[in-house]
Amino acid sequence: MVHRQVVRTLSIIQGMEIFVITQTPDGKDIFFKIEGSGPDILLVHGAASDADTMAPLVSQLSGRYRCISVDRVGYRRSTHLSRDTTVDEQAHAIEAVRKACTSGPLWVFGHSSGGNVAVGYASLFPNNVRGLILMEPALYALYPPDAFRPAINRMRNELIPMFQRGDIGDGINGFVELLELSRETLVELGRLPSTTHPAENWLPFAHDQPFVIDWCPSESDIQRLTHRILVLEGDRTTPLLRNICRLLTEKLPKAQLTTLVGCDHVAPLLRPRLVAEKISEFIATYGNAF
Repeated sequence: MVHRQVVRTLSIIQGMEIFVITQTPDGKDIFFKIEGSGPDILLVHGAASDADTMAPLVSQLSGRYRCISVDRVGYRRSTHLSRDTTVDEQAHAIEAVRKACTSGPLWVFGHSSGGNVAVGYASLFPNNVRGLILMEPALYALYPPDAFRPAINRMRNELIPMFQRGDIGDGINGFVELLELSRETLVELGRLPSTTHPAENWLPFAHDQPFVIDWCPSESDIQRLTHRILVLEGDRTTPLLRNICRLLTEKLPKAQLTTLVGCDHVAPLLRPRLVAEKISEFIATYGNAF
C-alpha cells in the first residue's frame, strides 16, 4: 500500500503559518508552525513543552531564519500516545515535518529531551541535517552504570510511575527537584505567558521519558553523526545534565561545547537572546560547510 502524505493548512496568523501534517505510514497528526524567512531551522522542544514554548527563541531568530516549531508526537496538538514512544517514532515525525516544509536539509535545534530527538533524527536522516544545536540534551544513557544512579533510578522508579498514575502535581515537584532549578528561575518561568494549562504538557511525560532514559546514540549512529554540532550548557545547570554535555562533546567527532554564563537548563525560555546569538554565530561560521 502506498501512503500519501497530506498537509492541511489550518490558518495564517500575523504572518505565521500553522500546519498539521499527517505522518505516514501510520497517519499520526504532527502539529507545527512556521515563522520568519531565511535558512530553515527546526526547533524541537523538551519534556512538558510544545511548539509554543519555543516562542521566546523564535522571536529572536525569525528575523534571519525560517523557524519551524513542532509539537512532538504525544504532545498537545499532535497525536497523543497511550504507550511509550521511541526515538525512531519521534525522528520519523520530524522527517515528516521537514518534507512538508522543504525539499532540502535544515538546521535542527533540540532542547533537553528534544536534543535526544534531534540526535536520533540526525543519525537516521543524516543527509537532511545541515547541523545540530543541542541545549543540554537529556541523554542519560551516556553515563556509565554507576554514575548518577540515584537520580536516574528515581526518575525511572518513582517519577514516571507518578505520571502514569495521574499524580501530576507530585511528579512535577519531583522532576523540578531533580533539575535543581533556582527559586529565581521558577519565579521567572511562572511569569511567562502560557497558551495551555501546565498539566496538559506534563501528561505525555509518562510515555516520553522511558526512551529518554534508555536511549543514546550507538557506535553506528555516531559514525553517521558527522555534522557540525554545537552543544550548549548553562553554568548554573545541575551536574546531572551538564556532565552529559561534556560526554556527548567528547563522543561526537565535530562537536563543540559552549558554556552560557548565568544560565541554567531553561535558558532558551528565559535567556533567548543569548541562546539565539550562539545559534547565529554557529550557523554563520559553518553555514557554507554543508
